[in-house]
Amino acid sequence: MSLEVNLYFKKSLDLELLQKGLTVHLVRLMAAVQFKAKGGDWSREYEAIIDTGAPVSVLPNYIWHQSEVQLLADYRISGIVPKKECSLPVKVGKTFLRLIDRNSATKQIEMLAYLVPTDKVPIILGFRDLLAEGKVNFCYQKEEASIILL
Repeated sequence: MSLEVNLYFKKSLDLELLQKGLTVHLVRLMAAVQFKAKGGDWSREYEAIIDTGAPVSVLPNYIWHQSEVQLLADYRISGIVPKKECSLPVKVGKTFLRLIDRNSATKQIEMLAYLVPTDKVPIILGFRDLLAEGKVNFCYQKEEASIILL
C-alpha cells in the first residue's frame, strides 16, 4: 500500500547577489518530518530539505542527540571542494523518521544518515532510504509537490 505526503517549496532571494544587482531566487523542496525520540515517542515537527543530489541524509547535532540512533562508523564528508580541510568529520548512524503533512504521516522509515557534530547545518533528506523508496512529484510553477512511498 502506498501513501502520499505533501511537500512544499521554500523560496528566498540570494541577498549577496541582490547587492550586486542580480536577482537569484533560491528554491528548496521541503518536507515536514518527525524523528523517533530516545524514549520512543515522535519528536516535534521539523523542516527538512529534500535533496536528490545528496546520496545520504544529513542530520545536525541537535536532532540526532535527541533521537533513537545506532552509531555505525566515523567518517568524513565533503562537497564540491575535495580537500581534507574542506571536509567535515561525521558519524554514520541509523535512525528513524516519518514524513508528515496536515492530513497524514508515513510509516516509520529506517534511515542511514551522516550525523554532524554541529547545529549549523540543515536537515537534509538524501536519496538512500527515502527517495529510493518512493516517487517524488513536483511542479514548481503550480507550487505542488508530494512524495509517494511505495
